[in-house]
Amino acid sequence: PENAAEKDEKLPVVIFLLFWAVNYVVNQRNIAEAYLTDTVLSRYLPAGLVKQASQGKLEFDHDPEARQITILFVDLVGFTKMSRELGARDVSKVINRFITEMSELAHYQGGTIDKFIGDCVMVFFGAPDAMTPEAQAYRCVEMGRRIQERFAQIDWGADLNARVGIASGEVVVGHFGSDVRSDYTVLGPAVNLAARLESVCTPGRILVGDDTAARLEDTFEFKKVGPYNLKGVGDEI
Repeated sequence: PENAAEKDEKLPVVIFLLFWAVNYVVNQRNIAEAYLTDTVLSRYLPAGLVKQASQGKLEFDHDPEARQITILFVDLVGFTKMSRELGARDVSKVINRFITEMSELAHYQGGTIDKFIGDCVMVFFGAPDAMTPEAQAYRCVEMGRRIQERFAQIDWGADLNARVGIASGEVVVGHFGSDVRSDYTVLGPAVNLAARLESVCTPGRILVGDDTAARLEDTFEFKKVGPYNLKGVGDEI
């Protein structure tokens, strides 16, 4: 049996190993949490929600809320023709470049990227970070202007243009889905209107709904167009 002196000599070694093991586990957990927050969540959630997650404040079970929001849809014109002419690898490069450019513009203007729908991107302003109706409308239209400027500067390797549709109105915003999968998104007539405006927009232009234009009549000069008969929206838009 070991005597007391031998046990006392080994005690510092045991304490050191225990400290090292605990420190290693804590460091690995911190690395994993930082990776999940900075690399994974930041690619799927708005910056405001990622910040809440890092602080342990993100909740998925609260009810969605009504808010005034401004929504933008941007679509690639010429993508179908390009897809027939280019191979899958070249098409994927164009789409990734398009999504990257749109994402950078959205983040710069403070918008929330809702989803990528093939060659279409949906962005909204006013949630999760609150903005005044005028501020969200301005940032959204400014993003539309910068989209068209960026398109004129980029050599896409194909004949591509952008259509932009923008609308404002009350929507329901929050987490929608199930315990297995959910999305942070917005639902409401303004979303449908923005999508329909994008679909009838002249390539290279920005088509803005009346509510958005009314918020910016002293900031931008608008030209009335139409009327349009938009599916699911109504006549004489």
